[in-house]
Amino acid sequence: MVERLIQDSHPDLPSMTAIATITLYNPNKEVDRIRIEIAKNSIQLATNLGYDVHIVDGGSPDEFLEYISSKGAHVYKQQGSSAGLVTRKAIQSAYDSGREYIAWTELEKESYIPKLYKTVEQILSKQVDLVVPRRKSMQSYPEFQQYSDKFGNVFWRAATGTDLDVFFGPKTWRRDMSKYFLEYDGKYGNLWDATFVPLIYMLHDGKRITSVEVDFDYPKKQREIEERDHNMYLKRLRQLVLLSTTIKEECLESKVSGSDPQKLDIRITDFVPVDKKIGSVDGRFTWKNIEQPAAF
Repeated sequence: MVERLIQDSHPDLPSMTAIATITLYNPNKEVDRIRIEIAKNSIQLATNLGYDVHIVDGGSPDEFLEYISSKGAHVYKQQGSSAGLVTRKAIQSAYDSGREYIAWTELEKESYIPKLYKTVEQILSKQVDLVVPRRKSMQSYPEFQQYSDKFGNVFWRAATGTDLDVFFGPKTWRRDMSKYFLEYDGKYGNLWDATFVPLIYMLHDGKRITSVEVDFDYPKKQREIEERDHNMYLKRLRQLVLLSTTIKEECLESKVSGSDPQKLDIRITDFVPVDKKIGSVDGRFTWKNIEQPAAF
């Protein structure tokens, strides 16, 4: 069915696209054992569809690496490096493949793989430089992440003036746009910023960025485990804090903003239903509330 959809839409899309991603799984962790199985499924699906997959791994089990290599993925080991550094290495490998389009995604997003072609199709039909897929619904996500992702997207929109689902993660771009990712120096920590700041650079240079809706279902078993793990709550909070301050600072420096970032004021009710209570929060959030990410 998936192959048929792609064939009917544009028969060459997978063969024109290289996927870049990074992996690091600890088999001693329950959630990582689930993620390994999801990643295996994603790799098999992507390579069967004709995508060229490039992975930089930071120390996953050999059995996993041997399996995905056997399915046709290009796998490189690089332990002890920052997430930003290995991200750029994966993108560089995908760039070196010579394929016309580069797609960044996490392998845990198995149900997104069959819809990835829509982002390439959007680049072709709309003549844009980069596409950020937009989730039609977040109902399948852990509840906490539904709120953190929605707030992150509200924050991005207020700061940049662009309405994108950037906290979903995946994005696809024309090969010549790779320079924005490869030349980024990781000045905001060399973590998640590696795939966010380049978008601000592109906006500064007037590049065309748009979105396309896709159906996506969060893996049920992964959700069940993460909802029991309070460390995941802290991870999402840390990600939100670090990326929000990064977005603020780079928008100021690059002079890209939908409003004055110094005066940016967002209401909690922009992303949390009014019938929900979050501690003693009074419904307002300002930049000054997140100036100390080191607290995490």
